[in-house]
Amino acid sequence: MIELAVRVGLGILAPAAVALALALLLHRGVKAAATDRYILATAGGVGFFFGYALMLLVPGFGQLMPASRWQWLPYIGLMSAVVGSLRPRGKLLWGLWCVLFAAAALLSCEKLAPRGEMLGLPRLASLAILAALMLSLTLLLEILPARLCGATLPAVLALVAAALMVTLLAAAVSARLAQLAGILFGVFAGCWLAALWCRLLPEAICGLIPPFVLLISGLAYVGCVDQDPPVLILLLLPAAPLAVWAAAAGPLAKLTGRAAIICQLALVAIPLAIIAAVAFFTAPPAW
Repeated sequence: MIELAVRVGLGILAPAAVALALALLLHRGVKAAATDRYILATAGGVGFFFGYALMLLVPGFGQLMPASRWQWLPYIGLMSAVVGSLRPRGKLLWGLWCVLFAAAALLSCEKLAPRGEMLGLPRLASLAILAALMLSLTLLLEILPARLCGATLPAVLALVAAALMVTLLAAAVSARLAQLAGILFGVFAGCWLAALWCRLLPEAICGLIPPFVLLISGLAYVGCVDQDPPVLILLLLPAAPLAVWAAAAGPLAKLTGRAAIICQLALVAIPLAIIAAVAFFTAPPAW
């Protein structure tokens, strides 16, 4: 029970507090505007790094100098904070930022991918496809209508991180990777509280998208390819927030207030539940 409390405290509550504190410091201490993307980009990416560093207090969890592929994730978190913060406001530099994100995604995949063929494809081809998919996911989330990028979006991202944590455990993939997903859940939950507290505008909230895509996709990918056979269903999990697009048109677009929030969370929760169920029932015998 004590070990569980320590893991929950260091792996979920502490990252949430760090992310919230960083966002508040940037918004009120540095006097960042409610539209500045670097508020949540920094809170998300740097918050994950600090969450990982705190978990090193647990014996046998990991180390700061990467010795395994998954140990590059905290540094990918720092990179995602920089990329998310550099997103230009105008459309003129949009294309250059897309190239920057694609390069960051490719570098992330290169660090996380095993050597040799991956999923039946040459390594270079797999890296290019993964980076292209991550860029596509980012763009689809970036162009969400402004009303769908409100304070509910960090809650949606936290829900995806929680689902990844549960799925990694349900599919008997890795308790350590599930703990990393727990850190992400805490970070996104802290960013959600910061978005509410600081009344951040959609433009600022979208700063959290690059850390989400790079970290959740990277973690899901490692969980997938580290198993034999690969747990391919995990690769669908980062795309779950795209279900929010269903609320952009038709009768669901007319919902407002609490009803709209519940609707958006439910739209994302449905595919997440299906993914977790499939992973559980197709998993090999437990640990």
